[in-house]
Amino acid sequence: MKRELDGNQSELGTGERTESSGPEWVPAQGWVMLQTGVHFDAVRVVGLLGEMAAEKLAEVTKGKAGPIVIDWQDRRWGSSCYFLVAPGSADPFRWPPGIRPYTGPLRELVAVPAPHGRTFPYEWLSRPTAEAPFVLPEPLHAVLCELTEWQPLDLPAPTPTPHQEQSSDESGS
Repeated sequence: MKRELDGNQSELGTGERTESSGPEWVPAQGWVMLQTGVHFDAVRVVGLLGEMAAEKLAEVTKGKAGPIVIDWQDRRWGSSCYFLVAPGSADPFRWPPGIRPYTGPLRELVAVPAPHGRTFPYEWLSRPTAEAPFVLPEPLHAVLCELTEWQPLDLPAPTPTPHQEQSSDESGS
């Protein structure tokens, strides 16, 4: 069960939130549920596609993918991968169908496991590091577009209507 939390509140899993060797939002043991938009935003990819994307992203980034959490007990899909990106960095992208960014008003609780120990059903597929504290959205977007064979539409700039052209001519004189 998930419940809405605001600010820096968290919902504890199997361990307490204490100091750890990673970012301050990574627990020392167990796992913790954190709200997106505070320490990170998340891009959720369900099922085998998420695992394939994590593997391809690790390849593309030469092992420096950034933090990726897998939930092995997604009720509907079997598993879900959460790619943790810097707050607000997923906003400019149009994601392929079925890919869900949790950013801005679309807040979600995401499980963050400890680096070691019992964290089931959550696990790091890639941990945050000093070189990769977050997943970069550009390569993630490229990988997901490639794997889904989807490309966002490049919409041309709107052409002005005759009324808009006339208004701009009048204002310039």
